[in-house]
Amino acid sequence: VTAGAIEPIHVRQTAALDAELGLGCVALLENPTGTDNPNYLGNGDRLLLELFDAEVELVENLDHVDEQLNALADRLRTNGKTPYLVPIGGSDALGALGYVRAGLELAAQIEDSGIDFAAVVLASGSAGT
Repeated sequence: VTAGAIEPIHVRQTAALDAELGLGCVALLENPTGTDNPNYLGNGDRLLLELFDAEVELVENLDHVDEQLNALADRLRTNGKTPYLVPIGGSDALGALGYVRAGLELAAQIEDSGIDFAAVVLASGSAGT
């Protein structure tokens, strides 16, 4: 169970992994632009979520995302499911460990390359995905 905007990189990654592992994915998606343009609402990200068999619930906003995710999880539990909540962007301690692992992998690749790097530049958003 996770949440994001209509074009959710994090939600797409979560749904892909859930599909690979045979788990279900339920996502709350908001439309931050407020548009009703079908090209935006039915974009490639949404198509991928459909291909990953993710259940999508459109919400007006995610202003109270923790409460919204918990309410969704409670509803799923009532239906006999065992939800695992993933915060927006995967931004929690576990998500940060993914960045640590990536850093360690990069350090090993740099060392193995034999190239003397002066710097490594990294762009980051939530640091969870």
